[in-house]
Parts: sequence; structure tokens; C-alpha cells
Amino acid sequence: MLLAACRPPSPPPVAPAAAEASLQDEATVFYLNGELALVDGDLAEARRCAAWMLRLTHDAWSAVRASKLLLGADDPKGAAEAAREALAIDPALPEAHRALGLALLRTDPAEALVHLARAPGLPDVVPATVRASLATGDPEGAARALDGWSPDVPADQLAHARATALLGRHEQAVTEALAVADHPGIGPEALALAADEARATCDRRPIAAWVADHPTAAAWPAFADVMGAVAADLGDSALSAKVASHRPVSTPSPAQEVARQADALLSEGRIEEVLALTEPWPVDPHVAWMRAGALVVDGRVDEAVDLARRTGADPVDADVRAARVWLLAERSIEAAEAARSALASNACAAGALDLLAGLVEPCEAAPLLDRLALARPSQPGVDERRTAAGRACGDRGQP
Repeated sequence: MLLAACRPPSPPPVAPAAAEASLQDEATVFYLNGELALVDGDLAEARRCAAWMLRLTHDAWSAVRASKLLLGADDPKGAAEAAREALAIDPALPEAHRALGLALLRTDPAEALVHLARAPGLPDVVPATVRASLATGDPEGAARALDGWSPDVPADQLAHARATALLGRHEQAVTEALAVADHPGIGPEALALAADEARATCDRRPIAAWVADHPTAAAWPAFADVMGAVAADLGDSALSAKVASHRPVSTPSPAQEVARQADALLSEGRIEEVLALTEPWPVDPHVAWMRAGALVVDGRVDEAVDLARRTGADPVDADVRAARVWLLAERSIEAAEAARSALASNACAAGALDLLAGLVEPCEAAPLLDRLALARPSQPGVDERRTAAGRACGDRGQP
């Protein structure tokens, strides 16, 4: 009796509702940790957090959030399973239909459309509907979905621009992307999208106008890389210098240092030394260019062309680099063929337009220079070359 009297009282039983609320709180903590893991690029941790959320609760909203984490962690199958679990609990929940539609976008766009249609007005639904419609061979449906959406939030406006680009409306996509390119957070993405779409139209004048209207953009956080690419596209050396002035001073890489030394040796005609110095660095584009120049001087032109092609960023760039090597070797016929090959793949390839216009007759050069003026509105001398080509073509009495 005395022992029984000294025992501490048993804790009161926990009510089921209170226990469920505690588990919901734990699931929320896992969700927040999963979001942080995605920001840090730790996909395995994000997937682990999602798995714990699904274990802890039998709740539709937790399953929707777990689906979001899994999709962000590049696990569309797991995301679809979590979304289906949410729908098993609450078949009418629009957010669960949205989650399943997004998860199925790559693997089953037809079913994705069914679920996206049950989540009208929710974020990402219209862009996903455009993608799914195009994937199922329904461009008209994609256009209807897009044309019925007029977002007023900048992030959604950028999503609208991306969907517009998918429909091949490149000029409209450039305009829409530039409209939010100065917005904090999404600006670099928007400017990069505009630059990509401008390559499809051959008309970079809107990009050049935006740059002129935003003279301090090169110094904005996260804009340097995008602005550097824009400067290269525009052929704008002044903008390139401005971008470089805002980059932190960094130590040259070993390959950059080799390229610098090779350039100095090449200018002095020390060909054998250039070849010996650059031999261990054949895949670096900058070093390869110096080596290609030495190979041309050494009479090994075919080897130089092959090296230039292998170090191109893409097939078009490879053709342009090869054309420059042929031109360096004074082989204008081969140079023109390589430039034409680049233009067959990308009619707006500014480097190929510039090079080919200098190799052909004035009447063929004139339209090439017209395209170059659109593609590189900031490049010096293009207007003068257009005028000279047009005059020479007219003097010959050709249409």
C-alpha cells in the first residue's frame, strides 16, 4: 500500500486529435527541411524528408507536399505515387490533381492533362498544360490554354513567356521576358530566356535596346554571366568590358595561362615551342585555338581543322571554328563551305554570317549582312558593309 501510494501518477492518455496534431507538426518540419535540402542541392535528403512525411501522417495535404519535394528531387515516379495517395484520401482536392499532373508530365502527358484540368487557376498549371498538349500532338489546345491566361505576378509572367516560346512565338516571348528582366530574383532567368529566343528570330535589337535602357545591369547580382553571354551575342565589346569590370578578380586557370603563353610565342613565330607547350591541352578551347594557328603555320591544316571542330561548343560553333581555321590557311572555298554548313543548322549564327559575307559576291553578301545587322546590332562596321555590298551589287546591275 505504501509503495503504491508513492508511485507517480500515470500520465493522462493523449487524445487522438492531439496526437494527430503533433504528427502534423513533425511532418511540417520535415517538409521545411526538405525545401532547404532542395535549395542546397541535396536531393537525397529531400527524398528522405518526403518519405518521413508519408510515414508520419495519413493526410492529403502532407502527401501533396511530399509529392512536391519528390518532384523537385527528380523522382517523378515517387511524386506521382504521393499525389495518388493524396487523391485516395481526398479525391476532390485540386492541389492533389495538380501535383499528379505535374508528376506525370514527362511519362504520361495524356493522363497529366486530365488531372491538370481539375486544378484550374493553380500555379504552374497553364505552362504544364501547354507542355502536355504539345506532347500529345495538340498545339491548338496548347494555344487555347496559354491565350486564356493573363498573369499579373512577375514569376507567372516569366512562366507565360516560357510557354509562349514553346509554341514558337519567339518575338512575343522576347517581349514578355524583357518586361520582367529587371525584376529582382527572376531577372537573370528572364534576360537569358529573351536572349535564347532572340537567337531564333535573328533579331537581337530588342535585347540591345534593353541593355541600353539598363546601363547598370552588368553590376546587378547574378546578372554577370547572363550579361556576358548577351554581350557576346551582340558583338558588343564595350558591354563585354563593362561586365568584366564588375567580375571579381580571379587567378587565371592553368589552361588560360598556357593559352596566354602560346599566344605570345605564336606572335614571335616560335611554332615548335607553341606545339610543344599546347600538346597536353588539346581539349581546352582557348589553348586549342592557339595550337590550331601553329598547326596551320606548320602546314598541318587538316589536323588544325579537326582540332577546331572537336573543341566547338556545339555543331554550329564547330563549323564556325573550322571556317576560321580554313580562312587562316587561306582556303576560302573550304571556309565558305564550313560557314554555309553552320548557317544550314542555324540561320542566325552571327559568326558564320560575318565570315561568309566576306567570302562571297556582293549580291549574296547583302542579305547575309542584313541578317547580321539584326543578330549583332552593336557590332561596328556592319552598316557600312551593308551599304557597300548593296552599292556594289547595284553597280553590277543584279537584282
